[in-house]
Amino acid sequence: MLDPSTTEVITHIYQSSGFKGFAAHLSSRTALTLAQNDNVAHVEQDQIYTISATSQSSPPNWGLARICNREKPNGFFDVNYNYDSKAGEGVDVYVVDTGINVAHPEFKNKAKMVGNFIQDSPNMDENGHGTHVAGIIGSSSYGVAKKVNLLGVKVLDAGGSGSTSGIIAALDFIVQTVIKQKANAANARPAVINMSLGGSPSRALDNAVTSAFRANIPVIVAAGNEAQDACGVSPAGGPEAFAVGNSNIDDVRHRSSNYGKCVRLFAPGSNILSTYKNDVAKLTGTSMASPHVAGVAALFLSNNPHISSGEVYDMLMSSATPGQVSNIGPNSPNLLLYNIPRGSSDFVEYAPRPEGKSIDSTPSWLQVPL
Repeated sequence: MLDPSTTEVITHIYQSSGFKGFAAHLSSRTALTLAQNDNVAHVEQDQIYTISATSQSSPPNWGLARICNREKPNGFFDVNYNYDSKAGEGVDVYVVDTGINVAHPEFKNKAKMVGNFIQDSPNMDENGHGTHVAGIIGSSSYGVAKKVNLLGVKVLDAGGSGSTSGIIAALDFIVQTVIKQKANAANARPAVINMSLGGSPSRALDNAVTSAFRANIPVIVAAGNEAQDACGVSPAGGPEAFAVGNSNIDDVRHRSSNYGKCVRLFAPGSNILSTYKNDVAKLTGTSMASPHVAGVAALFLSNNPHISSGEVYDMLMSSATPGQVSNIGPNSPNLLLYNIPRGSSDFVEYAPRPEGKSIDSTPSWLQVPL
C-alpha cells in the first residue's frame, strides 16, 4: 500500500484488544485509497493536543478539604482531609502527560516513568504540568490517594504539546501492559488512566479511550478550558471518557471550564497547590480537576480491585455531592466530587498542624499538614 518512491512510512502500530490500526506519514492519494478500502473503518489526519492551560496564583490550598465535605467548609485551611485508610494502595495510576519528576521528594520512590512517546525527548518532565498532576493524584502532602503507584507516560513535550498518534500509542501501550499483568495473577493490579489534555475531536482517540475502558481501565480526563461544550473536544467528548469540570473555592464553575452533558461531574481545579518541577506551585484548570477524580477512583479501587470501569464511574457519580456547584453551564450535571463512599467508616484524617511537621497520633489516625 505504501509508495516506496516517497517518504511514506508507518510511525506507530496499535495492537490492543478492540483497537487495531496504525499511524503513518502518507500522501493524500494513499490516504484516500486507504479510506476507500472496505477493511478500513476510519482514516483521519494526525493533530496536536495540548495541556489544559494553567495559571499560577497564591490562595491557600483547599481542594483536599473540599472533596471530603458534603458542604463547603467555612475555613478551608483549618479543615481536615478525611480519606480511606488504604489510600489507593495497590493501584497503578498512569499519568499520560508531560512526564513526572520522579525525584521530587513528595513522591518518595512511588513514582516512575514507564513510557515516552515524544521523539528525541528525555524521559523526564521538561514542563512541570505532569508533575503537578501526579502530585494531586498521589503525592505525600498534596495527593488524594497517598499510596498509589504513579506511572508517568510522556505524550506532551516541553511546551505542553503532543500528537494524536502519540497519545493513542501511549493508550495502546497501557492497555497491553495492564492486560499482560492481569494474565499473571501475582502481578494483577487495578489501573486508572489520567489525561489532563485535550484538542479537536478525534474519532481515533475516542476509540482508543473506549478500548482502555473495555479493558477495565477507567479513563479520567480534563473537560477542557475553552468555556464551551465538552462534547466538542477529545478526549472529553468520547463516550467512555470520564470528563471532569473545574469548580473553584466558592463552588462555582470556573469561567474557563467546559460544560455540558459530556461532563460527568465537577472537582476542585482552581488555584490548586501541588508538586511542580523541583518545587511546588498553584495552578488552575480542568487539568487540576481531573487528577482529583483519578485519585478518588484509586481510593475506590484499592478496596474494590475487581470492579469494572463502569462500576468505578457509577461509584464516582453516586458518591458525588449534588446541588453544590453554581453556574454549571447548559446541560451539565450538578455533581461535586466526594472521596468517601456512603457508609464508609474506615478512614484517615489529614489535618493541619501549626508546626508544619508530620505527626503520628494513633495507629489508626495520621495527622500531617494540608
